[in-house]
Amino acid sequence: MNIEILKDEKKLNNISNFIKATRSIIDKEGITKVSTRKISALSGLHNSTIYSYFDNLSELVMLSCISYFNEYCKALKAFDDKQKNPEKKFIGIWDIFMQCAFKQPEIFYYFFFEVKEFNLETLFKVYYMIFPEEANEFTDTVAQMYYGPNIYARSIKILGFLINNEHLLVNKDNITLVNELIVEYSGFKIIQAKLHTKSKELLKQEFIQILYHITGLKNIKY
Repeated sequence: MNIEILKDEKKLNNISNFIKATRSIIDKEGITKVSTRKISALSGLHNSTIYSYFDNLSELVMLSCISYFNEYCKALKAFDDKQKNPEKKFIGIWDIFMQCAFKQPEIFYYFFFEVKEFNLETLFKVYYMIFPEEANEFTDTVAQMYYGPNIYARSIKILGFLINNEHLLVNKDNITLVNELIVEYSGFKIIQAKLHTKSKELLKQEFIQILYHITGLKNIKY
């Protein structure tokens, strides 16, 4: 998307209507049922107009996914404001992400794992230009994580909290490998949530246990 079009009020309203229509379809039918025909019918705008604003349908769906992150953002904001301990912050940020992901696994998996062609930082910035009332302010480090270009960049930012602790297993030599293991396992657990193979609580417990094991962290309560 060319963000210059957001300066045009009429086009901005049309884009907002497209996102809201897409969200409505996802709510009622699921993310796999979204189509330009349905979006056009619901928004009252011709389906060809979609491609005047968005690179493709996936970009529109990705932007619509961000509207589901309000609970995640508010929980992250509240936690970020009160928690200063780096080890507890690392566990807590992942815990919040996975709890929210398990509630809406189709949305989180699609946005963070399935579609890889977009820079997430760009999508977030565009979305919050359209809906500024939904934006939250984070501390610098957490903001850099939240607006990371992809799930791996997001994860490695907070994994960096642990590097300076000599009692842990994460260091500059293995941080990339540790990060890949954590991210891939998180995606696997979200898939399990999509398939309803285990309870959300059990999935969260299993994920947090892996975090403790991979990083060398002990059971930290926050």
